[in-house]
Amino acid sequence: MKKVTEYKVAGILLLATLMLVLAALACGPGKPRSIADASLTPQKGPKTYHFGDAVRVGDLVLTVELVESKPQAGYDSKPILVKYTLENQGIEAKPIADLLDMMHLEDDAGEEYEINPLPFSSVLPPGQSIEDSIGLYVPADAEGVVLVIEADEKIIIKPRNSQPDMLG
Repeated sequence: MKKVTEYKVAGILLLATLMLVLAALACGPGKPRSIADASLTPQKGPKTYHFGDAVRVGDLVLTVELVESKPQAGYDSKPILVKYTLENQGIEAKPIADLLDMMHLEDDAGEEYEINPLPFSSVLPPGQSIEDSIGLYVPADAEGVVLVIEADEKIIIKPRNSQPDMLG
């Protein structure tokens, strides 16, 4: 009788273990979803900030100002200067280029304009900040230009409603 009870207990434990394994396999591995899986979860809209706001991207805090010059007669593009301050509030040095590679400009028509800073491998030590700028050209008729950061979540930095449309 004792052996039959032991076999029943072992069988129940084996069945319970098998059920746990099957449940874990059904849930999938505990890794972040890929872009292909994005349709399985509800999408949040991008976070929106304004020029002059401090925007946190990981341990880095970015403050951006965009300045535009009107196109000169006969030219089909206009220059834009992206001025920024970047502060590392983390405990490790951070490569500056990593954040800059996530940024681009985008206009109302959905056209994207890559920001191609000069290649550099500078790192920003913890507690330090830098001020810098990047110049680029967009078509003269580009309107509603905003800065987009494609980090863990999409971030849009645009003019405040009370600001004149600096880029349109």
